[in-house]
Amino acid sequence: LDGPGHRIVVFDYEGNLLTTFEYYSFIYVMVHFKSPVQLGFSSKGELFVMQALRCNIVAVDAKGNFLRIFGAPGNIVGSFQRPLGLTIDDLDRVYCADFVIGSVQVFDDQGNFLHVLTDKAGEQWDVGNLMGIAVDPKRIYLTEIMANKVTARKFVK
Repeated sequence: LDGPGHRIVVFDYEGNLLTTFEYYSFIYVMVHFKSPVQLGFSSKGELFVMQALRCNIVAVDAKGNFLRIFGAPGNIVGSFQRPLGLTIDDLDRVYCADFVIGSVQVFDDQGNFLHVLTDKAGEQWDVGNLMGIAVDPKRIYLTEIMANKVTARKFVK
């Protein structure tokens, strides 16, 4: 992932350059990636690329062909202000951490908004400046960059 270069660079296991993705085709127009910051693979081999400045996620196939796009700048659910963390669980749900909003939104692999992660009382988690995110079968791990900490929380998928 080459964020400043606005591209995805693919190497083999020996470190040899295989290819780069700088553009994706969207409605017959070639669109340049803009500040890709995180990526993740679904169980189907689809690559999800989080674009921080465009506030969206682009899904492409293994050859870089456009599949779909979701998210947009905004304050409502399903939109982002500064998405910086992305991970995909074993059920192909896409978890997106927003640095500005301090929320984790969950989407299915087609880009449909499912929910925002909340505590048992239904309140949004009190986290801020989210930079990274990872999940395992029982926990979610959140990196809060300004607080210099990683938080592990139990959750039910």
